[in-house]
Amino acid sequence: MSRAPVRVDTVETYPAAVLRGDVVTVGGRPLIVVARTHLDGGAVRLHFVSGERLSVHRGTTLRVLRADPPGLRPRSFWDEAAHHQGAPGRTTSRAEIWAPVLAGCALVVALATFLTLG
Repeated sequence: MSRAPVRVDTVETYPAAVLRGDVVTVGGRPLIVVARTHLDGGAVRLHFVSGERLSVHRGTTLRVLRADPPGLRPRSFWDEAAHHQGAPGRTTSRAEIWAPVLAGCALVVALATFLTLG
């Protein structure tokens, strides 16, 4: 079975446009964004899988890795799932939570290896 190539783009964006699943490198350490919160004055707080948070001024330009790996559910699914999280009878399974996290981590490791060896 052949696999479709993973499409990864480096995107320059502002903090308010960072998406869930984007990878932000801080201090040489890749961090996967799980949420963002808008703060006073237009600043944004990014929440990462590791539990860490980063507050960024609205005028800061960020370079993020954005991937859309084949075989995984698209961002629209996760946005809808987050929106309906409180729906009666609907619970998010651990697999639904960990699949994109692990895929993102694998992507970061593969990119880091490629960039180091290349």
